[in-house]
Amino acid sequence: MLRDDCRPSEPVAGFACITFQSAMTAGRFTGDRVADRCGRATVARGSGLPIAVAMVCALPPPRLPQ
Repeated sequence: MLRDDCRPSEPVAGFACITFQSAMTAGRFTGDRVADRCGRATVARGSGLPIAVAMVCALPPPRLPQ
């Protein structure tokens, strides 16, 4: 999907995939401890801003008419 939509080079696409998998793994290992320490509702609310920033960064830039 990344290669088809954004057309990055193979190394960039591979780096993006590894970065995503690493972030998911880190979240899995630390998420329960953080939720137990801070409370699940606080973690859910605090996760909203980074999720919103990531979604905005993931949007493709608008294409200029040629």
